[in-house]
Amino acid sequence: LFVTVWFSWVGFTLYANRFDTDDVVFRIAKLVATGSIAGCAASASDAVGELAVPFAACYLGSRLVLLALYLRAWRHVQEARPTVGVYLLTVSLSAALWAVSLVVPSPARYVLWAIAVLVSAAGPVLATLRSDKVPLQIEHLPERFGLLVILVLGEAVASAARGVHDASWASISIGVGVLAFAVVAGVWWIYFDITAPSSARELQDVGEEEDAKSSSDADSHVSDARHDLFVYGHLPLTFGIVLAGVG
Repeated sequence: LFVTVWFSWVGFTLYANRFDTDDVVFRIAKLVATGSIAGCAASASDAVGELAVPFAACYLGSRLVLLALYLRAWRHVQEARPTVGVYLLTVSLSAALWAVSLVVPSPARYVLWAIAVLVSAAGPVLATLRSDKVPLQIEHLPERFGLLVILVLGEAVASAARGVHDASWASISIGVGVLAFAVVAGVWWIYFDITAPSSARELQDVGEEEDAKSSSDADSHVSDARHDLFVYGHLPLTFGIVLAGVG
């Protein structure tokens, strides 16, 4: 379920990285998508049980919003159509799978979910292989992904606080809570003092290589792979932080 919601976040983040217009239409679309994901959160506790259909319906809503945004980009940013076309295909296929899952019984429903997530995961990789005039805005990626790391770190702190509360402030729970907070603080320090700056420098180097246009096609694919490594590398990172918070 975490991976599913994570790819929803990545989908909107990569769209905003390229096509953020910050107008009324875009803001309303983001609010509707946020509401859809809030519905996923409200049903996540039993998403593989009685609340599977509400979870899938809410997630489908977010897919449809993203699809509408890419249709808008297709219409207005003609030079980006090679990239937008990839997302139109993958988001449409993903949305169709989520829609079908609404009427398919369990456990087959969850197989469709998994396939839909894999389709969503393939979108950004395939898009970076297309050649057009609207690449990722390299300077903004570290900031956007850093915000997600802050969010999951906050959830880990909240989990430690809930643990102390639920244990009625027992002495051992206080010790564990303090230790848990120290672990989260250490992860925060390492990420923003070492990982984020080094990633930003690496991505900046990729951007300069692409601007120079002096590399071969093979070199371009290496640059694309570094984009993908930065994006997908945050999945195990944030998932690990969430699991640590649960612990």
